[in-house]
Amino acid sequence: YLVTALRSLLRQDMREWEAIVVEACRDPRDVKVVRQQLREVSDGRVRVFPYERDDGVFPPFASRKWNFASRQARGRFIAFLDDDDVKDGDGWLSAMVGPLLEDSNLATTVCDGTCIDGNGVKSGTVFSDAFLDRGSLLRARFVTTGQVVVRREVLDAVGGFDETLGCAEDYDFCLRLSAYPWKHVAAA
Repeated sequence: YLVTALRSLLRQDMREWEAIVVEACRDPRDVKVVRQQLREVSDGRVRVFPYERDDGVFPPFASRKWNFASRQARGRFIAFLDDDDVKDGDGWLSAMVGPLLEDSNLATTVCDGTCIDGNGVKSGTVFSDAFLDRGSLLRARFVTTGQVVVRREVLDAVGGFDETLGCAEDYDFCLRLSAYPWKHVAAA
């Protein structure tokens, strides 16, 4: 799904972005496949970094990859695009970043997301209105990382993703992020 995810980013009307691809493959054959896929979407804004395996944990939890990618990124705003995420249309990025450019007090933007199964069939909506209050998040409503754009300094202030968690890292991250000013972006 990597090529599909990156192509959805290449379609965006906002042209100033970079994508950090974290190459976290154990098998050299998988590394070869990933590199071949990346040649299909050759673009100077896509930078590839092999995951540093110095912590002994492999494959890395998602939180480790997200934090690793964030440390490589040079931008003021961070959006997370996993290899199974697709951004519909061409205005997602500008719709999500626009409010952050307009309001310096805003920490993050959130949008709705739609779950799609392996056959491309829409199987449900993940609602970002969980951010309406911490109570909603605590009642097991959640937002995935692909629905969030956050200021770098806020990402740093909340400590990024908790690398000690083996699951629900995005839920934990959103709980901590919900304490900051945010905006729901319906059009994204």
